[in-house]
Amino acid sequence: MRNAFGLLLLLLSFTACRVQTASPTGLEETKGKDPVQGMIDKQAAWLLSHPEIHSAAIGVYKDGKTSLFYYGELDPGKGNKPSDSTIYEIASISKTFTGTLVANALLEGKLTLEDDIRKYLTEEYPNLMFEGKPIQIKHLLTHSSGLPRALPLDDHIWQNPGDSLAFKLHALAKDYSKERFVKDLHLVKLKTAPGSGYTYSNVNPNLVALLLENIYGKPFEELLAQTIFQKARLQTTKMQLSQAEQKRLANGYNEKGVLMPHMESPLWGADGGLKSTLPDLMKYMAFQLDKTNAMAQKSQELVAGTSHGYFWTIRGEKDAKAVSGHGGAFGTQTWFSFYPQLNSGIVVITNESGPNTASIISGMVPWNSLYIDLLQKLKQEGREKTIAFYNHLKATQAKDYHFESAEAELNQLGYHLLESKRVEDAIAIFELNTREFPTSANAFDSLGEAYLANGNNELGLKSYKQALALDPSSDNAKKMIQKLDPSSKK
Repeated sequence: MRNAFGLLLLLLSFTACRVQTASPTGLEETKGKDPVQGMIDKQAAWLLSHPEIHSAAIGVYKDGKTSLFYYGELDPGKGNKPSDSTIYEIASISKTFTGTLVANALLEGKLTLEDDIRKYLTEEYPNLMFEGKPIQIKHLLTHSSGLPRALPLDDHIWQNPGDSLAFKLHALAKDYSKERFVKDLHLVKLKTAPGSGYTYSNVNPNLVALLLENIYGKPFEELLAQTIFQKARLQTTKMQLSQAEQKRLANGYNEKGVLMPHMESPLWGADGGLKSTLPDLMKYMAFQLDKTNAMAQKSQELVAGTSHGYFWTIRGEKDAKAVSGHGGAFGTQTWFSFYPQLNSGIVVITNESGPNTASIISGMVPWNSLYIDLLQKLKQEGREKTIAFYNHLKATQAKDYHFESAEAELNQLGYHLLESKRVEDAIAIFELNTREFPTSANAFDSLGEAYLANGNNELGLKSYKQALALDPSSDNAKKMIQKLDPSSKK
């Protein structure tokens, strides 16, 4: 039987084993609360047990429903808890908005992924090619253009980062202009052929913004507003904040508790200039998960030969994938991940940014997934090798895959296969689930449903009887047994 809370709990339970004991964090007692609230509270306790992290904003999306959770204090010692009105710098999550605009332009026939980017530049740039191979649109989207990390060039600052790195980068970017960007682009020298490797670059999205402005004849911010903000009904997602909104912008800190400068956006801000609230980000998630939203769906397609969509990082493909983006500002970090096949997603924000912050908050977000990897294996190699693959993962990568939540993942995978009319595959997965979790009434209930779908009433009845034996209160098992074996009706 499908658990009503199954997918949402599944989404949150992948990292449950990380919580050993909750350190005192000022979190409220969760006894008697909604189980999702309790689970999020535990995850937040684990997150805030790291001394450098003092606040968290967490959003969970499932089938059109959103839950928001806030913890800690934005400024240490001030007791100012984050809330729906708190505005955060979302940094590189901005890139995914830029990528979605490209997807829309492609659908409108304005460009193709294979276009030479110089087609949309108003000046000549013979330097934007390597040995006859030009930079194409797809190279910008997947960070394979070979362009430098940033303009203005900042390699000299990164050579001796130290505690003042953020302040030096802030000072360098503060007075940089679009005119300087266009001029400095002439000085770039590619060292490798575009498409030959991954090199992260903030030049890529800003160059995309310039191309889009030239294509549409409109400012980049106007394109964002018309194409995404209005359609997603985002109320507080923007590049420039009013004075009143500035007061709601969360301060950011490094791992030592030093107040960090906010990021400057003198260019287009396509690389990381957007600010937003948790409620707005959840609306953006709904926008991305909307299967009728062609531009969002297009932006999540893998670009051939890469593990990236349109500035999205993607694991898996088609009906078995995880899509994510990470944004790191000087004093804020955001993780944004969603799972189209589960119609679920999670956002985690903290206003602390240090060398370990990304790995810490990513611990809140499921990435390795039995559901995704087993489904891919089934498609590629069939049932027997998939079961063997499961056993191999359990023996060698149990910690990475969090097998304590395997029952929920296997159950969900089985139902996906059942709904896809792959009944034999579904039975194999449900049978595996009953072997792995022989005391789970729900596992046997699900197996019974699959047997019935395959026309095997005898095995279906047997499974439902086992489910009832394990859980005498199971109304569904009672109903199905009475339906299959009327003589058992009292």
